[in-house]
Amino acid sequence: MAVHEQLVFAVSMVLRDRREALDISQSDLARKSGLHRSYIGDLERGSRNLSLKNLSRLATALDMAPSKMLSLAEKKMAAEGPFKLKKKPAAAKAVTKTIKATVKAPAKTIRRAVGAGRS
Repeated sequence: MAVHEQLVFAVSMVLRDRREALDISQSDLARKSGLHRSYIGDLERGSRNLSLKNLSRLATALDMAPSKMLSLAEKKMAAEGPFKLKKKPAAAKAVTKTIKATVKAPAKTIRRAVGAGRS
């Protein structure tokens, strides 16, 4: 899988993780973002590419910045390597945990948690 395809797939994983962490359905996310439900499903499977316009719509609907979604996707790529793995490495699990923690934690705690992961 090429690097750009890896990024698309990583963004799709972040999208799904965040939606599930907020406990909303694909239909609810579609309504909030103004996108079609089947498009959301295609994005989460990694079978559709995401435009910047739709990235912004989805990020807004998920209460996060588009840059944050891309940053988490890059971290997921770095942690997991090629996405043909069936088991999640520990580092990838930590990124998923950070995504889910952003739902419950105040902004100050989020900055500390994400900043702590940098070298």
